[in-house]
Amino acid sequence: MAGWLIAPGEGRRLARSKTEGSQKLQIFCKNIKIIVLCEPMKPLITHTELLRLLAYDPKTGVFTEKTYRRKRKPGDAPGGKSPQGYWYIGVAGRQYPAHRLAWFYVYGVWPTNQIDHVNNDRLDNRISNLRSVDRSTNLHNTTYTRSKHGVRGVHLVSPSKRKRTKKHWRASICIAK
Repeated sequence: MAGWLIAPGEGRRLARSKTEGSQKLQIFCKNIKIIVLCEPMKPLITHTELLRLLAYDPKTGVFTEKTYRRKRKPGDAPGGKSPQGYWYIGVAGRQYPAHRLAWFYVYGVWPTNQIDHVNNDRLDNRISNLRSVDRSTNLHNTTYTRSKHGVRGVHLVSPSKRKRTKKHWRASICIAK
């Protein structure tokens, strides 16, 4: 049910049942029946399976195929670029971000935090460019592009809040405790 918001209401009840490997969730709310089929999540790839299927060069950050898979032969670069600019690789029926696979390949454990690209290049997956950080630290290492002036923490005050001046700028800074 992750990602579904069910509004509280009178007469609401949930019924769950299993149907051939998937979970069937029935939601009854004010005489409306909604059926959602939830496929079970595929387990994460194991370290030995990853080492068997892919090769990773920590100096360049590039993954290559070790075996013949689909239309790819050994030595080919697997995966592709996502709309957000990250490199994704499909392994064992599941898509993984290449930077998380690189961390898992080198250290043998899945990262518990977010993986940050130190130089802000989302395609640079060298292990020296990756670090495990919490969300707050990861957000500090971003570029600010929404502003017309390009300065983080500075914005133009709305016309209704200005006093006698054409342009009124406000600067703010927040430091985590």
